[in-house]
Amino acid sequence: MKLVVGVGLSLLIHWLLGWVWTGLAGVVVGFWVGPRGWLYGGLAVAICWGIFIAYTLVIDPPATYRMIKIIGDIFGGLPGLVVPAGSILIGGLLGASGGLLGTGLKQVWTSTRS
Repeated sequence: MKLVVGVGLSLLIHWLLGWVWTGLAGVVVGFWVGPRGWLYGGLAVAICWGIFIAYTLVIDPPATYRMIKIIGDIFGGLPGLVVPAGSILIGGLLGASGGLLGTGLKQVWTSTRS
């Protein structure tokens, strides 16, 4: 349930504010989950980015494939699969970092409240 909410929050933030802010969803999920917040935050943002990549592939496959090819060529001729997989990995790292921050904030919050 918490992961689903995290993915939904990440999708909303990504859509409203842009990809840079999706780590904020990781912070919220990390605060909510606690000790394994980095995992839930990372999964939530990675799934979100995967959904957006899948969406672009469904909406306009030729343009998406061209973009993947161009980005792969810019980075030294990377194969096509590496570009979306790398993007999802970067999203997961962003979410995991946010989740780790959220977990730390929860620990501080609970220690000051007791």
